[in-house]
Amino acid sequence: MQESAFETLFAWSGARRSHRLLDLATGGGFLARQFAPHVAWSLGMDLVVDMLLSARETARDEGVDNVGFFSAVVEDLPLQDASFDIVTTRRGPHHFADIPRALDEIRRILRPGGLLLVEDLTVPEDTGQSEWVNTFHRLISPSHGRALSPGRWRDLLEAKGFVLEHQEVERRSKDLGDQKQASGPEVWERLQAHLDALEPNDAAALGYREEGPRLDTQTVLLAARV
Repeated sequence: MQESAFETLFAWSGARRSHRLLDLATGGGFLARQFAPHVAWSLGMDLVVDMLLSARETARDEGVDNVGFFSAVVEDLPLQDASFDIVTTRRGPHHFADIPRALDEIRRILRPGGLLLVEDLTVPEDTGQSEWVNTFHRLISPSHGRALSPGRWRDLLEAKGFVLEHQEVERRSKDLGDQKQASGPEVWERLQAHLDALEPNDAAALGYREEGPRLDTQTVLLAARV
């Protein structure tokens, strides 16, 4: 996570020492641990138990004693209604099986006036380009479900009873050289074919350049209140 992204989410959070925070798809527990010194209790949730074990060890090594971790699925949280003040998720939603259902659960466990903070991969508003980007990421990782465009986030949050307070999109040019190395020849061949299939106008819009090669990635930051 870019340091500037965390600083933005933290500034939007209004975190207080009386608050209880839940971090969904916590992975290594970065957000849960970063927020912990500023809240009463921080709880990280993830489906992958090995990640949770690593997160617990890191928290222990850092001396963070007001953070806990548990395994669950975001669409069916084993938590009481209105039991948290802040819910965060970092690079999680595009892996969720059902984002609308996840938002129902988040709204249920947030207290009145509670806040949802999201940092996630996002896609263009153009349908064809958004499908291309989602397919590209599925070729890299089958766990990729669907990243939403900023407009789709606004519409979905409104439909689920949230009030969008902040939304920003960060765009960065990414050198795909590391991805080529990590993917291996077979996967990279499919990725390259997908890149080669881009129409010139779509390639320009997505920031694709053969030199490197390079491709733009976009991240959405948002804060929404119930």
